[in-house]
Amino acid sequence: MKIFKYTSIVIFTIIAIGIFTNPGLERHQNAVRKELIYLTKNKFNDSLSKNNIINTRIDSLVQIDNYFVFSKTKLIVDDKLKEIGIGCLGKVWMNEKFESVGEKLISRLLNTPFYFGAAEISLDESVDSTITIGDQVWMKKDFDKILYNNGDTIPQVQDVNEWVNLKTGAWCYLDNDSSNLKLKGRLYNWYALNDPRGIAPEGYRLPDEEDWLTLVVSLGGSKNNLINVSSRKSKMKKIINWFTDCYRKFTFRTTVGYKLKKPIGWTGSRNGSNESGFGGVQAGDRFEKGIFTYDNAHWWCKTEMPSGKVKMFFVGLDNNISLYQNMEKKYGFSIRFIKK
Repeated sequence: MKIFKYTSIVIFTIIAIGIFTNPGLERHQNAVRKELIYLTKNKFNDSLSKNNIINTRIDSLVQIDNYFVFSKTKLIVDDKLKEIGIGCLGKVWMNEKFESVGEKLISRLLNTPFYFGAAEISLDESVDSTITIGDQVWMKKDFDKILYNNGDTIPQVQDVNEWVNLKTGAWCYLDNDSSNLKLKGRLYNWYALNDPRGIAPEGYRLPDEEDWLTLVVSLGGSKNNLINVSSRKSKMKKIINWFTDCYRKFTFRTTVGYKLKKPIGWTGSRNGSNESGFGGVQAGDRFEKGIFTYDNAHWWCKTEMPSGKVKMFFVGLDNNISLYQNMEKKYGFSIRFIKK
């Protein structure tokens, strides 16, 4: 009995020491900054610290996963999170991946002085860039053009009343703010997608329900977990979703949603790893009544319901994913095309 008591005391003491000496984000940032400057001087024969590039960029490029008694250091390179170190007992150590990841980042910084990585979409990322996920080829960025394929303009509609009464194609910026274009792109109504003039680039199409399901499965998810959800939830569904969301919060970094999201731009440290390369951004949406919401990512799905309403693929702040049905065609969502 005494042995159990003393063992418990030792274990709790070790845990307490770990918690109180677990390095915070600032210490991880300082450790990475120091190692990158050292690596730059020795590998590249250059000192980025002279023109302050590392000092001005590193804070936005470093993130940590906090496990209470220890923490992991992660660095954003090319819109993906790379695990490069671990923090414990007040110190931060770089792992064997640090040098190769660090060299890649330094090369970006040296060759592209305005490489933002953690603040904006990568400068070399165009709407025509693609990413292969499983057997699918997706466009790497949300569609953001304003012309139909015949050269006609897709009109921008800001006015709420005009948006509500539309039966033709239109787009808008989130919150009607053009500064959202760089990171969040444009939102389009359903009519823009189905205009006979077409908007899909040659060789691409709008994904249907089965395409989104295939994407989820290829990233380790299950079709059974991606249930169709009505836009109007019953009380029972809300309760079930609440318990599901609680579970997802405890498994935040292993979910499909985490793999789909960019490691930057999501509210409240809810960024993803972008392990998939899909690069989902928190683009928000515009309701059929013309009102904007800001917390999640939504993409149109080609699947149309017998009611005349349509489906939408959703990734939330807490990485929850769903195929929502019964969406009004007046909604404004993002568009992502898949190769035919």
